[in-house]
Amino acid sequence: MLIEARDLSAGYGDVRVLEDISLGVAEGEIVALLGRNGMGKTTTVRALTGMLPAMGGSVLMNGTDVTALPSHKRATRGLGLVPEGRRIFPNLTVAENLRATERPGRWTYAGVLELFPRLGERLGNLGSQLSGGEQQMLAIGRALLTNPSILILDEATEGLAPVIRAEIWQTLARLKDEGQAILLVDSRLGPVLRLADRAVVLVKGRIAWEGATATLRADEDLQRKYLAV
Repeated sequence: MLIEARDLSAGYGDVRVLEDISLGVAEGEIVALLGRNGMGKTTTVRALTGMLPAMGGSVLMNGTDVTALPSHKRATRGLGLVPEGRRIFPNLTVAENLRATERPGRWTYAGVLELFPRLGERLGNLGSQLSGGEQQMLAIGRALLTNPSILILDEATEGLAPVIRAEIWQTLARLKDEGQAILLVDSRLGPVLRLADRAVVLVKGRIAWEGATATLRADEDLQRKYLAV
């Protein structure tokens, strides 16, 4: 597994949000992390990336225990994150945002601009001057330039206009075709289930269901039970 949680627990202060969850993403695989709001999805992302310390269990990358490593150390081992809220550098230009994370590998500065031509038209603009969709493209491009083996996207289409959402989904489909491993958190069930290979569903910080997305896509009762608002 490129990344794996084993009996992972995490939370805030003395309050545990996650309880003994185990999940993983293999090379070339897209796994969807699903659940209603407040069920622990973002907490899982934070625990996997090292932004939140584990209260129990472990996180492994390529079979090596990285539970004690901070976020930047996990990043150097191949973990890329597109965080909820984008978190680009607002006072840097598009070009500077991209160059700030660039590391040698398959993804290059030119390659990201080919993936997102709109960014090429905005290279001199500050991050704060971009639309929400352009900021999301920049956040994805910035993460790709770290040349991650595993990419985590937390609500990558949240708050975007439909046409921009469609463009992001097309981009993720291209990444899948190119073999990029992804852990995907998104509330738009239809596109997620069409893109991902497997799904893990959280209910109150525990794994309630996991399996092939084709199974979940075909079973409306399962969707209503675990995911309907």
